[in-house]
Amino acid sequence: IPITDSATVHWAAIDVDTYPLDLREMEDKLVALKLPLIVWRSKSGGAHLLLFCHEPIKASLVRSKLSEWACAVGYPSAEIFPKQNSLANKSDVGNWLNMPYFDVKDTNRYAVLDGKKLKVHAFLELAESRKVTAEALRAFSLTMAGGEEFEKGPPCLQFLAGKGFPRGSRNISLFNLAVFARFAFDDNWKEKVDEYNRT
Repeated sequence: IPITDSATVHWAAIDVDTYPLDLREMEDKLVALKLPLIVWRSKSGGAHLLLFCHEPIKASLVRSKLSEWACAVGYPSAEIFPKQNSLANKSDVGNWLNMPYFDVKDTNRYAVLDGKKLKVHAFLELAESRKVTAEALRAFSLTMAGGEEFEKGPPCLQFLAGKGFPRGSRNISLFNLAVFARFAFDDNWKEKVDEYNRT
């Protein structure tokens, strides 16, 4: 369970539940975008993209960045862990993920580096080397040329408008564009949605 009672995290994850999933291809996307995430094969054969923190970081900041990064790697509807910015009450504990390296000698839950399965000690070293600070996380930007129209919108739309919306995301993308248009263009928001749809 990544979230603490103080609404901070030491680690977090993007849960990509797509099967089959090419872990090397996913790793290549992370490298191309310079994201400090580690690809970890999940129990079901998808991927958990793990983030590790130098210090406790507010869950709200981490969730915001991971949502943006999920869009950038082509999985805008992927679950983000923690699933909440803070616990609901004293009896709430948050949501959990299965740990990597269960049944270590014959595990199917492992981290990947350069397309190869990592041993536990190598995974721990990699996790240490990829830890981020809150300051570095705040400064990290994925906005690309072409996303200027969404400068006052969510970073996810800025990035996707510059890079291009991934295959299979038309409905969810158009819905999010419509939400943006409704808030950004009072009088002609419906026309903007039609324009986004055509584009």
